[in-house]
Amino acid sequence: MARKCAVAQSRRDARHLRRDHGPKVELDLRFLFSRQLALLGSYMGTMSELHEVLGHVFAGRLKAVIDHTFPLREIRTAHEYMEKSQMFGKIVLNP
Repeated sequence: MARKCAVAQSRRDARHLRRDHGPKVELDLRFLFSRQLALLGSYMGTMSELHEVLGHVFAGRLKAVIDHTFPLREIRTAHEYMEKSQMFGKIVLNP
């Protein structure tokens, strides 16, 4: 069963990450075109590919790139930094 995607409420240049809808969604293309939205896809890979990648992670051959670390009390600053989209890697919040 397809579920409706909330594109109609999107503002121009908005980004949506939807992972809770399952494999099928219902999308009214009028909103996609009239608001000049972009639809991007992402492939998560197979379970065997995940195990292969995790093998590299646990062996220390693959590490996450950390761009910036913020204390949790500076979460607003961290979010503003993320919205600028100038980072390369992960943004980490420390408690």
